[in-house]
Amino acid sequence: ISTICEDSREHRSFVLKYRKQLSNLLLSNLSSILSNVIEVKKSLKLFLRIGELSIKLMSETKNEKLAKQAATAIGKVTLKNWMRICEACPLSQEGSILQLIYYLIKVTSVFATFHEEAGPEVLSWWCDILQSTRIRLKVKHKALALLLTMEKVASMKEELPLKLKRCLIDFSSQHFPVKSLELKEGTLELNEYQSIFRIFLKVLEERASPVIFYLVLSVACREEEHVCETDIQDSIFKMMNKNSTDVLVKTLNVAWEIFDESSGEFSSNIKLATVSRFLLPALLSASSHLIIVFYKEKLERLLKVVGDILRGGEESKVKTLTSKCGSFLLFGALYSKMDQAQVHSKGSELTTLAADVLRISNLFPQGKGDGKEMSSFLVKSITESRKETFQEGCSEDFKNLFRTFHCSIQNCMISVISCIQNIEKLYNHFIFKDGSIWATIIDTEKEIKFEMEQEQLKTRRRQLVTIRQNAQDSTMPATNYIQSHYLSDSSLSQDIGHYDFTSSLNEGLSDTAITARVNEQLSSVACHFLELEGDELGSHPCMAQFVAVVKHMESKQMYPVPTGSFSEADPPLWMKSILGVLQCDENHRNVKLFILKLILSCPEVFTPFSKTFLVPILTLIGSGSLTGSEVINYFVSDLLIMLLSWSTQTGVIPDGSEMEKMSAVRVLSFLMRNIHHDRRDILRHNLELLRSVLEIWKPCMVNRVDMDILERLLSSSQQGEEGSGVQVLAALLVNEMIDPEKLTDQKLALSLISRVDNKYRKVFQAAAETCGMLLKLMRNKPSFFDGLKSNIWRKLEKLNNSKSADDKNRFLEVLYFMHRHYPECVKDFSQGFQYTLKFKTGIQLSQCLEMLLATTESYLEYPENLRSELKMIGLQSYLIKNNSTDQKIALQILDNVIGSMDSALVKEYLDVIKDLAYHSDSEIRKIVMGLFSKQYTSTEDVNIKKMSLSCLMTGLSDKDSSIQQSTIEFLTSSDLLPRDSFDHIKTLLTNLHHPDHENTLVSHFPVSLLSTCVKTPGYTKKIFSDPLDQCKFQEQIVNTSWRQQHVSTMLPMFADTLASQTMATMASQSSQTSGMLRATQLSTMEFAPTQGSSVAIGFDSTSSLSQHSGSSLLFSSKPSNASSSINDSQSQDLKSSSLEIGSLKLGKRFFKAQKESEYQTQVFSRIAARDKVKAKKLEKEKLATMEGSVKLTRQYRVGDLPDIQISYSDLVAPISKLCQHNKEFAEVVMIMLTNSVILETQELLQDGTLMEAVNAMFSDILRNSKATSKNFLSAIFSIILSLPEEVEVESDQIVSLCEKVDLGSLGVMIMEKFLLSDESKTQARPTKRQKANEGDDGKIKLWIELSDLYRQVGEYESVRGVHARGISTHEQTEVALNFEGNGDYGEAQKVYHQLVNNQDLVDNHLEQEVELWRKGFYESFEKLGQWDKLAKQVDTDLQGDLSNVWESGFSSTLLGPLMESHTHQILDEPDQPNAIFEFLNKCFGDRNKMSVLKKHHILQVASLLACKGKHAEALSQISKAIQIWRIDTFDQNILGTRDFSKLHQLQALVELENYLICETSFSKTAGVQQKLWKKSYPLEDDEVKAWDDILSLRRLYLRESSSKMEVDDVYSANGETSILSSVLASNYTKLCRAALKQNNYAVTLRTLKIMQPLISDQLLEAEHGSLYLRAVMLKAKKSPALNEADKSCMLFREFNKYESKHGKNNHQIKIELFENLYAFAKEDTSLSGSRILAQLKYDTDKDAFKNNFGSGNDNNQLITGLEQKILGAHETIINHNKSSIIGVDFLNLANFCFNLLNEEKD
Repeated sequence: ISTICEDSREHRSFVLKYRKQLSNLLLSNLSSILSNVIEVKKSLKLFLRIGELSIKLMSETKNEKLAKQAATAIGKVTLKNWMRICEACPLSQEGSILQLIYYLIKVTSVFATFHEEAGPEVLSWWCDILQSTRIRLKVKHKALALLLTMEKVASMKEELPLKLKRCLIDFSSQHFPVKSLELKEGTLELNEYQSIFRIFLKVLEERASPVIFYLVLSVACREEEHVCETDIQDSIFKMMNKNSTDVLVKTLNVAWEIFDESSGEFSSNIKLATVSRFLLPALLSASSHLIIVFYKEKLERLLKVVGDILRGGEESKVKTLTSKCGSFLLFGALYSKMDQAQVHSKGSELTTLAADVLRISNLFPQGKGDGKEMSSFLVKSITESRKETFQEGCSEDFKNLFRTFHCSIQNCMISVISCIQNIEKLYNHFIFKDGSIWATIIDTEKEIKFEMEQEQLKTRRRQLVTIRQNAQDSTMPATNYIQSHYLSDSSLSQDIGHYDFTSSLNEGLSDTAITARVNEQLSSVACHFLELEGDELGSHPCMAQFVAVVKHMESKQMYPVPTGSFSEADPPLWMKSILGVLQCDENHRNVKLFILKLILSCPEVFTPFSKTFLVPILTLIGSGSLTGSEVINYFVSDLLIMLLSWSTQTGVIPDGSEMEKMSAVRVLSFLMRNIHHDRRDILRHNLELLRSVLEIWKPCMVNRVDMDILERLLSSSQQGEEGSGVQVLAALLVNEMIDPEKLTDQKLALSLISRVDNKYRKVFQAAAETCGMLLKLMRNKPSFFDGLKSNIWRKLEKLNNSKSADDKNRFLEVLYFMHRHYPECVKDFSQGFQYTLKFKTGIQLSQCLEMLLATTESYLEYPENLRSELKMIGLQSYLIKNNSTDQKIALQILDNVIGSMDSALVKEYLDVIKDLAYHSDSEIRKIVMGLFSKQYTSTEDVNIKKMSLSCLMTGLSDKDSSIQQSTIEFLTSSDLLPRDSFDHIKTLLTNLHHPDHENTLVSHFPVSLLSTCVKTPGYTKKIFSDPLDQCKFQEQIVNTSWRQQHVSTMLPMFADTLASQTMATMASQSSQTSGMLRATQLSTMEFAPTQGSSVAIGFDSTSSLSQHSGSSLLFSSKPSNASSSINDSQSQDLKSSSLEIGSLKLGKRFFKAQKESEYQTQVFSRIAARDKVKAKKLEKEKLATMEGSVKLTRQYRVGDLPDIQISYSDLVAPISKLCQHNKEFAEVVMIMLTNSVILETQELLQDGTLMEAVNAMFSDILRNSKATSKNFLSAIFSIILSLPEEVEVESDQIVSLCEKVDLGSLGVMIMEKFLLSDESKTQARPTKRQKANEGDDGKIKLWIELSDLYRQVGEYESVRGVHARGISTHEQTEVALNFEGNGDYGEAQKVYHQLVNNQDLVDNHLEQEVELWRKGFYESFEKLGQWDKLAKQVDTDLQGDLSNVWESGFSSTLLGPLMESHTHQILDEPDQPNAIFEFLNKCFGDRNKMSVLKKHHILQVASLLACKGKHAEALSQISKAIQIWRIDTFDQNILGTRDFSKLHQLQALVELENYLICETSFSKTAGVQQKLWKKSYPLEDDEVKAWDDILSLRRLYLRESSSKMEVDDVYSANGETSILSSVLASNYTKLCRAALKQNNYAVTLRTLKIMQPLISDQLLEAEHGSLYLRAVMLKAKKSPALNEADKSCMLFREFNKYESKHGKNNHQIKIELFENLYAFAKEDTSLSGSRILAQLKYDTDKDAFKNNFGSGNDNNQLITGLEQKILGAHETIINHNKSSIIGVDFLNLANFCFNLLNEEKD
């Protein structure tokens, strides 16, 4: 116990180490241990700690029996010693209380019977905590976590529930406010209150405790709506579904007792709230059995209350009315839950009981005994109660109670009729027809206001409805009854209803399972609720019930609903009844508002009958009686939006008669009069409303505008209203609502023009735009137009001539907005601004450019001045300026004038815009593509054509699908490409081949070629001409057993299914005369084409221009879709149409908080968050759509034989689409199509012209190619391989192309084909040689190129084979290649050096052979790691200027060595000056040079940028390259072997990317890098150069990390940098081993030099010494310049130095040294000990040598001494390492002894 509970590191470690043993020991003896701690040691702290530890160990142990035993023990000991625990935990110590609470929570979670064994003392302790006034609420909140357990404890004895009830009431009175609304939203107090209240609700759900139910009820009923109202309703529903009937009846009786009490303890409000907010939701979610049980006990009381007569004073009537209200509500719930057979039929238990009560009480003597007595009595009582009313002079509360009474009887009537009737006429009679009911349920004394700007937003409220929900209701989900069973429709249902199945359903289920099942059913309660707006009308107690019954009648189809000819639709009776209420002048305004709100709440029901309601509602709006004042409020707005929506859906507008037209005109006048609002967003809303009215109801308003209102608006001088009249006039002009004759009034025009002088921008901009509209409209009225124009022009000239900058700016704005509708105005004033554009910025510049665009025709009048005009306006500067809007406009201007330019000017501007093909804005790219497509077809200039082609090829791979499709259509048009297939291919590979876009061409080639068949008649031809049942098939015997494992595998569309074959086999065995095919299951094809349908969009540049500054009008000047939908509206689904008209939406509200910046910030934050979520959702949906777009072609029944008619287009279209997305697939298709076309064409022509054309075509491609695409060149090489032998393609560039794209294998096959072709001919293959070597037979160039290709792929044996043929190359060429093949790059370097530096040899040998020498020479430096020497050699060859590498003679050979050597120089010595950065700076300005560097040398480019600290730029460069490299590495040859050099290059790229990410994200990744470096290191067979690159990058990371570390961390033994250094040194050690294994001592020595500063421990230092000694041995062995004596002295000197520094225990080193000396002594028989001693310089070396080998003069003596030393070292290794000895040590000894034995035999 002490060990477990001791809080120290040592004890914790002990416990963790022996956790399992301690767990079994503790749990087995838990009872005695706990008893000892609490009874003897009396330590509560220790008791709680052991208990909590035990519970944790219980959850971890796999011994369930032991865990259960321990749980029982801990529970029993706790309860047994409860008094001791309480004594040690007084209420004054909150900390101890909290510990005990947490402990009890854990105990009760494992000890299931805690509540059964706990006594009253536990409950008392808990109640004391809640009732104490000294304990904080925070502690009590934690204690409430035990509420469920304590409720179970209280339920065990009769007297305890009362104690719990008093405790909870005291707690609520201490800490709960009287009303929850007192707590402010967002405060900690409210959050804590809600959290505590939800604990009560949670326990109520689980236990249905009457005590908790009473507490929740008493707290919530204090106010009209509790802050947790929705949670209360949901908890009641869950409670009713989780508990048995007996328990629930007791709980519901609590609410009934409150309602039915007569002592006056509870007010009428609390009673009614108890019924409406607790009893009703509970009963509506109860089972039928519970309903029957509950109502059986209360039915007599309820019926008698309904039959009571109002008598006595006001107090007596209040009691009676309260009881009646509750009773009618309960009857409504009864009729909502039970079906007609149970409440309106004979034989039902409830109807029988009701009939008896009514008969005995003489409440309904008219009863006939048919089981309908209760329903008839309720209808009769309700009808009579409608006549009840309050007397004048009564109190306001009494009036409200009377109104509540009438609402309850109305709701009850709706519930009863909805349950027992299905005839619309009866619904109308009992619910709608009586016009007096509206005044009784609606408060006519209260003024209802609908302010457009509200104080706060009224949220939607969930309101209870009691309408019987059946399965036939389509609009509401049916109620899920827990006790539903398959006998519910039988005659036994009545009997089975007596039994409760709730407990049996929940029996055997865990709490989690029960909760999950109940949560699944939670949505069913929603059918009893409707969400309506929480304003005064929407929250009316009858509104939800009326909406529900209206939808109920519609769903039951009680009346015919028209689907067309809406103007002739006859409404049902109930609609006529409410229409009469609307049209009756005597009805109060509030009554009409209620009816209109009802219509607004379910507008789709009234839509088919809109003709009936349209004019009456318009009349009410136009009269102004709805508003209460002359303003547009949100209610009027909603009504108009609804009416407009009806018109768009049904086509019904108010134009049937003059009266209808006048009603619409009055509404228009009303809107015009009240259009203005101080808030701009509300004014915008009003104007959109006006525009929609004008647009949709235009036919009935044309030329009916009240001009007086318009003139008053325009002449208004009230501040803020100046612009409203202008906006209204603009709306009228846009919709052509005014006759031009009425606009000839100069007064109106002058009023409009005067607004141009207004000081507010929003006013004079709108006035200017409206002036433009007016000029456009009146241009056919010369007399008025001239005067109007002159007035406006004078105003513009005045502004233009002003010296004020503000007037100048105003002039441009006025002119701009005017030109939007009247562009001719710009021509007269363009001279004033077009030459000063360079001084303008922002929106003003964009506006000026738009105005110039409108007058581009003026530039074309004098083409000779076009260059100077465009230069003066600075068009080029706007094209390259990084502003999308200005660039679009400038491109449009260029597009308009480029046709009148000369070639030089065209080229100049195209050079400027060619880079815009990569612009981020798709609209700009589209305009650019359109410009270049026009130039490509219209120009004869070769340079312009090539530039245009380059841009168009970029468009083929554009990320915007519309641009991509448009480019494809242009480049595949018949104007550019011939129809003949071979000519098509020839044109593609000659005219469309651009060296920089080969990767694009490989995808476009098959698409273009396949597009030719689209235009052929056979494209849509069916592959099978006849149905399959009429075809004769050849029988194929197929073993189909494998298909059983792959049933879901997709078969070809024409293949039989397995079931079809099986059925056919069975049929053939039974009968041979069937011949009948069964019909397929689906009558229509379900083949989903993978190629999406596309529409030819084209390069429409005019549509892409977006007006940057937008319109000055506050409404949309473009026609909405609403008006266009009127004509075809009758085919629409009316129910699916949303009530939206353009930007108008039903229910939009404005409130004052919207103007506050804090609110706006919150709104935009929510919008951003919503957009982010929406974007993610769309991305997921898009991905899911793409994944699911490939579907099974058909679904058939068993035995069906598919009758499929597939056209060729079904195959061609997916192939074409896939070629655009997958380069590898496109390559395969390109090869197949080209080979097929050439073969077919050759068979047709049978002459040599075809081969000449093919030869010229492919020779030009190879000559011009820049090797920018591996796929393209792979396709070209594959096609060349398939060509006939007579094709003679030039091979000069094949070697260099193969080297650039790593296609050496294909190049080898091509060269072999050419050579074999030559050998098969009688004469030598003619070739044009630059120089002829001696003995050249005309094929030497091909042999040299083949040799070079073999060398590229590492096939040195084949290289030797080529030169073994005796081709007349230089004799040293073969020698150098042999050195390379043997890995002796040092010797190869010497030979190559002699060859390339002999100018005579260079001049007199073929260029191919000289190129072979140069490549070998530079590669030898790379293989040896001699980067400094290589850099120096490159500088020498480039004459000191690195930029010379781009010259044709150097780029293919020197670029790679230049980049790699200088990069390594920078990485090795970053502080030394280097010319590589100057070279890179020059390259960054040239796109072509940078593309070459990025494609072939991205690792070096990114590394150099990283060294300069440009990490972000380097990261952007390398990320895309990694993707390309990864695809190139893994996509090809998926199942084959990997090219390890590519994998290492990819690893270097990824490690550099990780470093750059680390540098740009400021995150520490040393630990990650350490693990990565330890796992990834050089293996012995890996390429040394590749790992040299990787480790150099790791050294860069280490260096940069060290510079950021603290000094202490850098030099600390445990610091991150020190650990990384050690790991990197270990990596270099393994690189040295690999280099030694490959006999590369030069790399080893260089690596050891780099490694030296990284060594931080003795082991690495010893390893460094041994590697250095081995490298010296290798160097001595391979050095031809030294004799054996010199080599021996050098080796022994280094060996002696190693032993003096690192000791003499490395016997393996001794063996290697002695074997080398032994070999030297064998080689030189004159070598003796004395000779070596004479050459040794240092005495220490001489003494050591003499001690080991003596100083004799005999060679044999030296050999014998060496043999003894070697054998002794082997024996020492074996004897010292017997436990870990491995077989290779014995093998080495045996080999040496075997060689000695053979020598002695000799």
